[in-house]
Amino acid sequence: MTTDWFGGAMAGWSAADRAELTRLMEKLTDDVCAHLRAQRVIK
Repeated sequence: MTTDWFGGAMAGWSAADRAELTRLMEKLTDDVCAHLRAQRVIK
Protein backbone atom coordinates (compact mmCIF):
# COMPACT_ATOMS: atom_id res chain seq x y z
CA MET A 1 0.00 0.00 0.00
CA THR A 2 1.16 3.48 -0.73
CA THR A 3 0.15 6.99 0.26
CA ASP A 4 -1.57 7.23 -3.14
CA TRP A 5 -3.65 4.19 -2.25
CA PHE A 6 -4.69 5.66 1.10
CA GLY A 7 -5.39 9.03 -0.50
CA GLY A 8 -7.61 7.36 -3.06
CA ALA A 9 -9.43 5.32 -0.44
CA MET A 10 -10.13 8.42 1.65
CA ALA A 11 -10.79 10.82 -1.24
CA GLY A 12 -14.46 11.14 -0.36
CA TRP A 13 -13.88 11.63 3.36
CA SER A 14 -14.74 14.94 4.93
CA ALA A 15 -12.10 17.02 6.67
CA ALA A 16 -13.75 16.10 9.98
CA ASP A 17 -13.46 12.38 9.23
CA ARG A 18 -9.79 12.76 8.28
CA ALA A 19 -9.15 14.70 11.49
CA GLU A 20 -10.88 11.99 13.52
CA LEU A 21 -8.75 9.29 11.88
CA THR A 22 -5.63 11.32 12.68
CA ARG A 23 -6.71 11.72 16.30
CA LEU A 24 -7.45 8.01 16.69
CA MET A 25 -4.19 6.93 15.02
CA GLU A 26 -2.22 9.23 17.34
CA LYS A 27 -4.07 7.80 20.35
CA LEU A 28 -3.41 4.24 19.21
CA THR A 29 0.28 5.01 18.70
CA ASP A 30 0.56 6.62 22.14
CA ASP A 31 -1.26 3.74 23.82
CA VAL A 32 0.80 1.05 22.08
CA CYS A 33 4.06 2.83 22.97
CA ALA A 34 2.95 3.23 26.59
CA HIS A 35 2.10 -0.45 26.76
CA LEU A 36 5.44 -1.48 25.25
CA ARG A 37 7.29 0.82 27.67
CA ALA A 38 5.42 -0.74 30.60
CA GLN A 39 6.42 -4.15 29.34
CA ARG A 40 10.01 -2.86 29.01
CA VAL A 41 10.02 -3.75 25.33
CA ILE A 42 11.05 -0.20 24.36
CA LYS A 43 12.61 2.69 26.27
